[in-house]
Amino acid sequence: MNPQAIVYSATWCGHCTRLKSQLDRAQVSYVVVDVDEHPEHLDRLAELNGGSWLIPTVELPDGTALVNPPAAAVAAALAAGS
Repeated sequence: MNPQAIVYSATWCGHCTRLKSQLDRAQVSYVVVDVDEHPEHLDRLAELNGGSWLIPTVELPDGTALVNPPAAAVAAALAAGS
């Protein structure tokens, strides 16, 4: 099984919608955590971002995070085994 990225997102977030669309087109596997529907994940989001709730944040399998990245950066990090 390929490791997946976690995309912390919200339906009202235009940057989140753009990133998910780009990831879909690039056929990058990811899991979405909608922080409005699942506020229990806000602590992890803040931990990844030095206390801020920044979205979209992509958590990589190694626990590192990318904030509002281009899809190519997510794909490259997953391919590199991050």
